[in-house]
Amino acid sequence: MSHHPHAILYYGFNLSSGIAWEIEEASDCGDPVLSWMRTGGTTDEHEPDRYDAEADDERDADDEDNTEDDFITQAKARLVALAPARYADADPDTVLRDHYGVTLSHYAYYDDRTYYLAAHVIETDGDDDPLLINARELVQRPEAERWDDKLRAVLDVLEITPKQALPSWIQHSYIAG
Repeated sequence: MSHHPHAILYYGFNLSSGIAWEIEEASDCGDPVLSWMRTGGTTDEHEPDRYDAEADDERDADDEDNTEDDFITQAKARLVALAPARYADADPDTVLRDHYGVTLSHYAYYDDRTYYLAAHVIETDGDDDPLLINARELVQRPEAERWDDKLRAVLDVLEITPKQALPSWIQHSYIAG
């Protein structure tokens, strides 16, 4: 197996660093507490289910392909459910891109829970040629294309308040294998 560098540059919000959630709606344990997240972990009808990272890890250990309770899967399902009916049979990523104008994904390894919400994403792989980035576009496109408004609308639907005050250009790099 070869390892090579990978980098992602996105305009948006970092929601989780893999070590800690970067949102205000986190419990004392650091797990997200969102009304729409289901984990099956609580039976109290007055207390919303909370995300249980340890339970998610156990499910991952039992079934590598089980993503039903994953944050990204549930968040996309919520956004798709609230999109216009014409998107009923569309792929969730298509709905997010075409209706909301955003991407909700992870950087680094899937199991690291490194999540982001972005209006624009630029990715490079160690095998790619150098990437030329137009600095003027980095400054002008967010305002011209109303990226901040699109991001805020999705955050409102997801009931998430990022610890990051404003959307920004954020770069992450890691070794992919």
